[in-house]
Amino acid sequence: MKNKGITLISLVITIIILLVLSGISISALTQTDLFKKTKQAKQKTEESQEQEEATLGKYEEEVNKYTTSRNDGIHADGSWNSSKKVNSPQLMDGMTGVYW
Repeated sequence: MKNKGITLISLVITIIILLVLSGISISALTQTDLFKKTKQAKQKTEESQEQEEATLGKYEEEVNKYTTSRNDGIHADGSWNSSKKVNSPQLMDGMTGVYW
């Protein structure tokens, strides 16, 4: 009568081979500083996101200065200020008004 299956010796050899391969893999990961590089990349990404949010906040503040001010010849109630006759936008640094 023949029994089919694996022997205890082949099971032990398979487990030893898996342990050796996992040891090599863990060693390779720790020697290449993969985890350290991953943490650095995460930190740089977070810093870049904070910087981007700050820059966008500054841009939004600057845009709001020009879009919410009522220095354009129109009263707050929407009526035209006839004494100005033309729009009077505020110019940013480096801008030059063009009149015609």
